[in-house]
Amino acid sequence: MAASSTINPAYPTWDDWRFRQTLAYWVAMMFLEGSILFTIGGSFAFFAEYVTDAELPKAFSPATVLAPYLVGSINFTLGAWFGIEELLRLPRSRPNQRLRRPRIFCFTRPHHWRRIREVTSWEPIVAYPAYFVGALFFNVNCVAGYLASSPPEELAWVWLPACVGSFCFVVGGACECHRNREMIQRADCCRAAVVQSILDLLGGCLFLLAALTGAIGVDKALAHWLVDLSYLAGSLAFLGGSVAGLWMWKGEQYGLALVPEINYADDSRYVEPAEYAVHQEQLAQYGCGKSSAHQLPWLIVYLLNASASVVDVALSLQPDELGQVGWTHKIIESVLNFGLSHGIVALGSVVYHVPTKAPHSWLLRFMRVVLLVYTANSWLNVVQRVAELG
Repeated sequence: MAASSTINPAYPTWDDWRFRQTLAYWVAMMFLEGSILFTIGGSFAFFAEYVTDAELPKAFSPATVLAPYLVGSINFTLGAWFGIEELLRLPRSRPNQRLRRPRIFCFTRPHHWRRIREVTSWEPIVAYPAYFVGALFFNVNCVAGYLASSPPEELAWVWLPACVGSFCFVVGGACECHRNREMIQRADCCRAAVVQSILDLLGGCLFLLAALTGAIGVDKALAHWLVDLSYLAGSLAFLGGSVAGLWMWKGEQYGLALVPEINYADDSRYVEPAEYAVHQEQLAQYGCGKSSAHQLPWLIVYLLNASASVVDVALSLQPDELGQVGWTHKIIESVLNFGLSHGIVALGSVVYHVPTKAPHSWLLRFMRVVLLVYTANSWLNVVQRVAELG
């Protein structure tokens, strides 16, 4: 690398760069896991009536629809929170000057946001809090889905929070599109930031359509298409946008679609400091160097396993399962699967590719093969248990 090239002030030290790499990973992964879970819940909600002609048992919806929605909304909340953390930890407009992060970001003082505004534009300052607030309203929506027992309660605690949350998602997606408007106007659709922005806005609009339709109240047949299908299509749109965000993380664009100021890998004016190459060469022996495109399919496998564990835990906690033979074993097995899968997701924030140094290289390959089979087995178990409900 040319020694005369300018160093991006957003990464004055190696530790800052590594922390931002980890933070962007969790933003992308939390949104991706939330999208996968919403897609699973939306699929069960939309295709359930085509599986069987009989009336579905009451246990079906809480375990296969509400539980993925609830955990998915928590994932969206965490992803937005990590995005806010990224904003709060942005550097000052001058190198080597950093703001002190407030202890509670909800009570960040105006002067802190003004100083962040010196580094970036207004779009991420609006978008990430909008995503966070929208996800919180969906938390209320999903919990109320378990508790609401009358139409007025459903309107007040299920559909109205869904409308507000969806509107916030639309605001976030619109901010992303406005932030990348120049690339969108050029029809530069090969850029991951453009893909993520458009799909996130589309997902928010489809969620809003579903929520407004549910709040208005329509007959069951129409609701099946305007609510269930819209949620499913919106979840798929968010899923595509999240994959694009994960691709940006792989390309070391750690500002993702909203904070391109720290996407130094995308700016020819900036190159990595020499110390980065030294550290990465040392860490690469253990698979902890630069992220690799070959890692992305495995990260998705980890999340698919984690999503299967969510449905499995929900199925084990159904009232009909309580007290039956082997019930305790199923509960423990499901919880262990949940912990294992998310532990591997956390491990993915460090291990980006196959290590070059034995025995770590063989151990990681072995773990991936085992987890792939384990994921397939987990989903087969979920399908079998769901078939028993039907």
